Amino acid sequence: MSINRKAMVLSREQLREIQMVELEILIEVDRICRENDIKYVLGYGSVLGAVRHKGFIPWDDDIDILMLRPEYDKFNEVCKTQLDTSRFFWQTWDTDLNYRIGYGKMRRLGTEYVRVGQEKMKYHGGIPIDIMPLDNVPDGSIEESHFLKMCGIYRKLMYSKAGSMCEKNVFKRCGYKVLSFIPKNWVKEKFIKYASGYNDIDVVNVRCLYAKGTTVYYKDMFADRVELEFEGYKFYCPKDYIMYLKVTYGYYFMTPPPQNERYGHAAVSSYKAIKPDFLDR
Repeated sequence: MSINRKAMVLSREQLREIQMVELEILIEVDRICRENDIKYVLGYGSVLGAVRHKGFIPWDDDIDILMLRPEYDKFNEVCKTQLDTSRFFWQTWDTDLNYRIGYGKMRRLGTEYVRVGQEKMKYHGGIPIDIMPLDNVPDGSIEESHFLKMCGIYRKLMYSKAGSMCEKNVFKRCGYKVLSFIPKNWVKEKFIKYASGYNDIDVVNVRCLYAKGTTVYYKDMFADRVELEFEGYKFYCPKDYIMYLKVTYGYYFMTPPPQNERYGHAAVSSYKAIKPDFLDR
């Protein structure tokens, strides 16, 4: 079976449309967090964009937010009553039965954002920003290595539904197809129990365990925050954002990559944006 992988080549104007919708979502998340004393920070390329560009990295196509687990759980609860549900949808594997990722996405209603290879997925597909919980990681290299490998196995089990449709390699795709028959709720419960196993223990490191390729950080790195400018607004970042960026991207994070490496995180097969209200103010 062949897979249709037609990717759109987004113009600068089209990418900017998507970025402005993401900014609107970020403003709403920031509002909820400030009103309820929920501590968050921008993460990954969003921090780099704030420091290097005072906004989006020009070719970036997403926003990442990080929260320590207690703050994330509080945010999840508050969204049930305080989110503007006329404009936004808080997507988790509890609110969207077809969603199989362990961290949440805040999506803008009335928009569309479909990644190449995921056209047949049935979960809500509005333009999103990622909101990732940071869970405790066990101290000690051997125990940590085993823990992260097991979390990787659970991630693959949760990803299997998508992998059965969008994995390029036909053999891997068949393997994912077999794994996709394992009940989602069983995997979800096992994954949550395992990944949260160290959250009541005083440890040094944290990581988003529900996303592939994320970095292990010192937990203390998120103890203090500072506001940085991002697209004319102020949002929270780790106070020692220089160290955060060195850990994430290396010592030369202020140097942009070569022109041929300036592209977004995922190819898009279709999108629909709307003009955010704040652009008319």
